[in-house]
Amino acid sequence: MKLKSLKRALLFGAAVGAGTYAYKKYEELKVFYNEVITGNSKTLYYNADFEDDSVAALGAAVKLNFLGVHPESPSVYLNVFALASAVSILVPDECRVILDGNNTASSVSVSEPDNEETEKEFTLYIDYKATASSIRIVYESALKNEDSCGCCCCSHEEADETAECDCDCVENKKEEEAAEK
Repeated sequence: MKLKSLKRALLFGAAVGAGTYAYKKYEELKVFYNEVITGNSKTLYYNADFEDDSVAALGAAVKLNFLGVHPESPSVYLNVFALASAVSILVPDECRVILDGNNTASSVSVSEPDNEETEKEFTLYIDYKATASSIRIVYESALKNEDSCGCCCCSHEEADETAECDCDCVENKKEEEAAEK
């Protein structure tokens, strides 16, 4: 009986401790970041007069949409903190992205724009700190070519028998068409 009570007390104490830590972390981040997103998914849209911003994500799925951004300044800054989160940053092809930061047990990826000859109108400097998270930068043209299987090496509309694809989505398309018949 005493052992059961002790286990319950330890579990309760651990839960209170974890909750206290999470709350303190949230309050700490609110001081340094303009937007703190916890435990849900959210899309933030930035407009043409964007200058600088800072975003923190705790256990969240966040999409930062910069597709409408064409600032007057040649350089803009974004500070990203991600803890157990998935952050997608959508940028126009006219944007040059420069990443600087550190990650722990995380992945940071940048899709390449389809047309690299596009003149870069501005530079987006992204300073990040990611722990057990994923940060993904996607250019507008690469986003348009992504299909439902998640790859950007081809598009279902353009895929045919002669297309080469690493993800076998051409075969998946054939299977889907056969199943529909």
